[in-house]
Amino acid sequence: MKKMNFDRWAKLYAKEYRNQIKYCDRSGRQRVEVSATFSTISRDLRAKGYLTKSDFVSVCEWKTARPSKRYQKNNERSVRNATELILTDLNDTEAALQVLTNLKGVGVPVASAILTVLDPTKYGIIDYRAYRALLWLQSDDSTFSRYAGFADLTEKWRDYASVAAYLEFVRTIRTIGEAKGLTARTIEMALWKFDEKKGL
Repeated sequence: MKKMNFDRWAKLYAKEYRNQIKYCDRSGRQRVEVSATFSTISRDLRAKGYLTKSDFVSVCEWKTARPSKRYQKNNERSVRNATELILTDLNDTEAALQVLTNLKGVGVPVASAILTVLDPTKYGIIDYRAYRALLWLQSDDSTFSRYAGFADLTEKWRDYASVAAYLEFVRTIRTIGEAKGLTARTIEMALWKFDEKKGL
């Protein structure tokens, strides 16, 4: 695997991060998470034990607003039931993805955002930037010496939004994170920023 200064790239991501996620804590107070590492929202939502429909829509729209009307079609009960269920066992990634992707508008990338908001120590958000950077890191010097190596890599990248790709992505960023003493979210942030800046 190629080398990357994950700490440096994650700090740059955090420094340039300007997004916000609105949610209710367990006492019903409206809160706003401004930290790129989701430290407050993660603690508050796990303590509450579920996401309200408003929490859910806010997290989903933070990831991508395009399917906003579909997010809104989920009722309060279905969102609460789904998120209560996954919060009972955040270790079963595949089961959590299945539950979350049954909600309207939620594909694997949005499900990954929900999981990461709930537990940024174990999860990271999959998107084309982070996935592409990870594939580059994993490629060896001979990957592009033959067209077949390049084709295999690009074929894998094309399928980044699948359950199988996310399971591999999470496994890999956790392994890297454990070796570096960093959370999965921190590794994902570093990958995303590295790709955005083209490694420069």
